[in-house]
Amino acid sequence: MAASACLRIILHPNRLERPGSDVLIAAGRFMAAQLEAAWPYPKRVTQTAPSTFVLSDPFAASIPPDFLQPAATALQRHLFGVGDGGEASLLLIEGAKEELTRIAQLAAPELRLLLDGQLVDLHGLLRSAIYQIDGRKIELLRKPITAAGDVIAPPLMLPVFRGVFIAPKQEFLGSIASRWRPEDPRYFSIFDGETHFPPAAAAARFDEQTARAILESLPNGAAPSGILYLPVNYTNLTKPAPRDAFGQMLSALGAWPRLNVAALLYDVPRDPFCSTIGDVTAFLGERFSAVDLLVTDPGFNVSTLSHSKVRSLALSLPNTEDFLRQSALRCFAGQRDALRARQILSMVVNVRTASEIAQCVALKIPLVSGKAVTECLSKPLGAFPFLQDALPLSEVL
Repeated sequence: MAASACLRIILHPNRLERPGSDVLIAAGRFMAAQLEAAWPYPKRVTQTAPSTFVLSDPFAASIPPDFLQPAATALQRHLFGVGDGGEASLLLIEGAKEELTRIAQLAAPELRLLLDGQLVDLHGLLRSAIYQIDGRKIELLRKPITAAGDVIAPPLMLPVFRGVFIAPKQEFLGSIASRWRPEDPRYFSIFDGETHFPPAAAAARFDEQTARAILESLPNGAAPSGILYLPVNYTNLTKPAPRDAFGQMLSALGAWPRLNVAALLYDVPRDPFCSTIGDVTAFLGERFSAVDLLVTDPGFNVSTLSHSKVRSLALSLPNTEDFLRQSALRCFAGQRDALRARQILSMVVNVRTASEIAQCVALKIPLVSGKAVTECLSKPLGAFPFLQDALPLSEVL
C-alpha cells in the first residue's frame, strides 16, 4: 500500500500576533519550493492550504521524517534569520488519505487540541506516527497504533508526462514525455528546468529509455491522441556516431507511431552553427512528425533557424528567483517577431504559477507547460478543451 502523511508548518504564536501578518503564507511558499526538490516524482505533494501539505509515496510503507530536518532548518533561517531558534517547526502526521484530508482541514487551534487528546470525536484519526521536526531534533510525539503496510516494489521504469496547454484557445495540445527509474541518483526530466536535465554522459541512455518507456505505454503501438514530445539531446546528434546509434535505436523499436510524435531537442547552445542544426533537424524530420527546440537561454539566436525545419521554440524557465524568471520571460518574448517571421511558434516550459501563465498570455506566448499546467502524469494527454482558471490538471486515471 502507498504511504501518505499530512505535513503542517507550526510557527510560534508570538510570530503570528501582528494583524495582517503574511509570515505563514511566506512559510508555505518557501516549504513548497523545498519539497519540490526533497520529494520528487513519483512521490506526490499537494498543498491544501498555505501551511498544509499532503505527501504520498506509492512505493513505501511509511514516510520517514529525516528528509524534512534540512527543510525545517532552512525554513527557520529563511523566516527568522537563525537556524535553531525553534520558532518554526514541522508536524508530520502519517495516516490513510481519507483521515489526512480531515486533519488537513483543521485550524491550528483545533490541531493542538487534537494532539492534546481533547477532541475525543476526532481522536480515532490519530492511529499512525506523529513527528515534530525542527533544526535541532526530530521528536516522536505519538507511536503508531496500527502496523505499517507492505512495501510495494517499484517498477523498473515509469513513463512520466507534463501537459502542454494552448492558453489563448483554452485547450490542451498534448504532453512532454520523460521517464523515472528508482536507481537514478536524482530526478531527471526535461520539463522541470535545466537543473533536472540528465547529465551529458547519461543523456543518450535517458533518451533511449524514455522512447522505449513511452512506446510500451501506448496501446498496441497506436499514435497518441495529442502531440507527444520526446526528449532528444542535441549535442549527441551533432556527432555522426551517436546520431547513427540514435537512428538504429528508433529502427529497433519496431512500429514507431510517427504520427503526432515530435522530437523535442534539448541541450541546445545559444548560438548553434546553422549547418549543424540544419543537419540535426533534417535527420529528425525524417523520423518524427515535427521537430521542436527547448532552450535555456532566452536570448537564443533565432537567425540560426532560418534554414531549419523547426515547428516551435520553447524556453525552459530557470529554477531560480521569481524576478529572474520574469526577466527571462520578457527577454524571450522579445524574440516574438523574429519567430513569427520564420513561422515558428513560441512556448514556455517549467511554468510554476498561475501568474506566470497569465504573463505568458500577456506576452503573446501561446504554449505553456509546467507544474502550474499539470502535475506529473502517468498517461499522455490528448487534445481537449480545458478552462485556464481550472489549472493545474491533476492525474488522469
